[in-house]
Amino acid sequence: MAAVSLTPAGPFSLAAGIRFLKGFTPASNHHAGDGILRLAFPADDATVGAIARLARIADGWKPYRSWVALLLRTRAQATDRPGPA
Repeated sequence: MAAVSLTPAGPFSLAAGIRFLKGFTPASNHHAGDGILRLAFPADDATVGAIARLARIADGWKPYRSWVALLLRTRAQATDRPGPA
């Protein structure tokens, strides 16, 4: 999987995102206390998923761009593959 670097377009709190999803049963997992937010997004053709992994690794961690930017990039890459759009 290719690495993607994202720059935030506004305020973002990884801890708040984890707290929000922790109470949402389909998104909750046993890793919630490790400071890593793991999300998977299915592709339009249902054969490949784009995985987003956000981790705080130091006090100077810089937040990622909005989820919209990630979803738009994933969609743009998906249109390069043959199959249903």
